[in-house]
Amino acid sequence: GVVVDAGGGRWAVPLVLDNGLRRAGAGDGTAERFLGWLASAGRAPGFEARSWRSERVRGERAVTGDQTNESIVVGERAVVKWQVRLPSDGEPADPAAARITTLMDQGFTSMPRAWGIVEAGTALVATVVDYLPGALDGWDWAVSDARRFARGDLDEAGAARPAARIGAITAELHEALASTGRAWASPVQLRSWRDAARRELAEAECLVGGPEGARLVSWAPTIAAAYDAFPLLDGTVLTDTHGDLHVGQILRRDNEYLMTDFDGNPVAPPDERGVKAPPAADVAGMLASLDHVARIILHRSPELDPAAVQDWIGLTQEVFLVAY
Repeated sequence: GVVVDAGGGRWAVPLVLDNGLRRAGAGDGTAERFLGWLASAGRAPGFEARSWRSERVRGERAVTGDQTNESIVVGERAVVKWQVRLPSDGEPADPAAARITTLMDQGFTSMPRAWGIVEAGTALVATVVDYLPGALDGWDWAVSDARRFARGDLDEAGAARPAARIGAITAELHEALASTGRAWASPVQLRSWRDAARRELAEAECLVGGPEGARLVSWAPTIAAAYDAFPLLDGTVLTDTHGDLHVGQILRRDNEYLMTDFDGNPVAPPDERGVKAPPAADVAGMLASLDHVARIILHRSPELDPAAVQDWIGLTQEVFLVAY
């Protein structure tokens, strides 16, 4: 159901009738019955469902760990994700429903297969996708790859293969999402991006200390000069994008790479998560995350040769860009 709290916030809450109405958890059967409802082309007042796969499965368990939303694995086959916090009146809709629908309609297969989505008005209430046992996200598999490369246990071809696949997947994603239409950046938008980037740079200079802070300060004029070129990019193409693309959004299982999480940047204001943006922003996010992988290793594994770790950054970034 959808409930409203005293402050006007809206929440999607799985419920069960058990000596009164209470919040449902794993084992209460709510996620099972929800999948059955989807499989039978479910209809309910105030809700709209779209289903791509009809299957009834049994057995529930919770997905543990810190999550923005709440996920239940059903029958070890599907993951039901309750969105929990819904947009308030006047807030834009979560972009995930539109993005998943577009990708399914366009035949994009490099993501966990969607079973269905349910919305209440324009608010996404729940999504159902394939459960992928054994899949690791990039903060696990990419860190492992980079560490193995630095130790000499993974050759260049092995290190390059994932980056090439991710580059190709990202290009396929952007081609599919561009089917919803294109827009072009205006001078006003370009100036706003430049000004926001300048503010973030100034904030970073204040917050980052030590050797890294000193390095940032030395590079700040060069970075700021790059930002000053933003107004010259009038006419930059804008399309729907992933919106929060980084290596952690790439699952790997049995040498298969799948993209996840189409909700947009969770720390961005709601009105910015679903807007059209330059596809280059996704590309930059992935490039930055490959660099972040190496920084994790340099911090946690000081015994490794820093030059070899840096080589992994250069190799994977170049291969990703070429494949894209």
